[in-house]
Amino acid sequence: MKALSYIATTLILMGGLASRSALAQTSGTSSTAAITAITLTSSTHQFLADRSGTVTITVSVSYRGTLSRLGARLMAPESSGPKWSFVSATGASAKPLPGDTSAWEFSFTNTPASPVTFNVTLNYASGLASVDDAIVALQTFTAFALQDTSNALDSRGAPISATLTLAEATFHAADVNRDTRIELLEVLKVVQIYNARNGTVRTGAYDATFEPAPNTTPVVPVRPHSADLDRDGTISLLELMRVMDLAKYVAPSGRTGEYHADSRGVDGFLTGP
Repeated sequence: MKALSYIATTLILMGGLASRSALAQTSGTSSTAAITAITLTSSTHQFLADRSGTVTITVSVSYRGTLSRLGARLMAPESSGPKWSFVSATGASAKPLPGDTSAWEFSFTNTPASPVTFNVTLNYASGLASVDDAIVALQTFTAFALQDTSNALDSRGAPISATLTLAEATFHAADVNRDTRIELLEVLKVVQIYNARNGTVRTGAYDATFEPAPNTTPVVPVRPHSADLDRDGTISLLELMRVMDLAKYVAPSGRTGEYHADSRGVDGFLTGP
C-alpha cells in the first residue's frame, strides 16, 4: 500500500509540473525570456534650426528566449517635444497616428527574430533653436524597451533605455544658402576668392563677408572662412580642393554635395548627411 501511495503521489506531482510547463509554453513567454538591449541610431547627425525638416531614427531591440509581445517608447527632447511630430514607421504592429507629438509607442505582437529593428520618421518645426553660429543646440531623444506593455528592466532593476543626440547644424562658409550641401555655384564662389589678386600677384584674399578682396593685402578676419584651414586670410589651392572634395559627395540618387559638422574633419566637416 505504501508503494502504491508513493507512486500515486509521484504521478500527481509530475502532472502538476507538466501542467505548469504547458502553461508556460502556451503563454508565449518563456521563463528565461527577456529584453537585453535597445539602441537608437540615425544617418542624420544634425537639424536645421531655422526651418522645418525630417529625421529618420532606427530603433533596435534585442532579446533572448521567446517573447509574445515587445515594443519601444520613444520620447522627444524635453525642451521641444511639441515641435516634433510622428510621420511614419516601418514594421510595427501598433504605432502612433501621424501628427502625434512628444512621445510615441510601438509594439510587435508577432515578434520577429532578435534584434527587432524598425525605422521611425519624425518631422520637426522650425525654430528648434536660435540661429547663432556661436551656439550649438542639442536635441536628445530617449527610448525605453517595452516587454509586454511595461518598461523592460535590466539585472539591477533599471529601465532598459538608450539615447540619441542631434546637434544644431553648423554650416560651412561656402554653403551660402545653408542647406548642408555644397553646390557647383558655391564652389565657383570659392574659386573667385582663390583667384583674387593684388596687382599681378594672386593672393586668394577675402573680406569679412567672405567676398573676394582684390588689390588688398590679406588680413586675417575675426571669423575666418571655413575653407581657410591655416587661418591666414587667404584661400590656397589645397584649401580650394578641400571644398571641392566636400562638393563631390555622391548619394545613391546622384551627386548631392551633402556634408555635416564633425570634429574629425580637417575643417570641422565630413561628407555625407
